[in-house]
Amino acid sequence: MPTIPEIVRRAGTPFVVMGLGFLLAFIGLADDWYQHEIVGFSTALESFYAPVHLAIFSGVIVAGLGYIWGLSRIVSSVRRSETVLAASPGLTGPNSTLNSESSYWTTSVSTDEVEQLLPLNSQTIL
Repeated sequence: MPTIPEIVRRAGTPFVVMGLGFLLAFIGLADDWYQHEIVGFSTALESFYAPVHLAIFSGVIVAGLGYIWGLSRIVSSVRRSETVLAASPGLTGPNSTLNSESSYWTTSVSTDEVEQLLPLNSQTIL
C-alpha cells in the first residue's frame, strides 16, 4: 500500500495546491455555518470581507489556480510528446517498428547472438 508521501509525489504539486485550496474553502464554509447557526446574526459577519468569507473565496481561488497549473502541465507534456514523435520519423508511420507486426527483438537479434550473450547454458545449470 502506498504511503502518503508517495501518493503526493505521484500526484504532483498542482494536485496538492488544489487539495489545500479545497481544504481552506471547506474550513471557511464550516466556520461560516458555525458563525451563522451557532453564534447568531451579526452585521459584521454579513460583510463580503468577513474573515470566514475571505477564507472561502481564497480557498476557491487557490484551488482554481492549482487546476489551471495542472492543466498547463498536461498540455505542455502533450506538446512535448508530439514534438518528439514528429522529430522521430522511425516511430510513426506504417513501416515503423511500433506499428509493424514483427517486433524489433525478433527481427534484429538472432538465436546465436542470444546464446553468446547468456553466461550460462543448459550444461552449467544441470
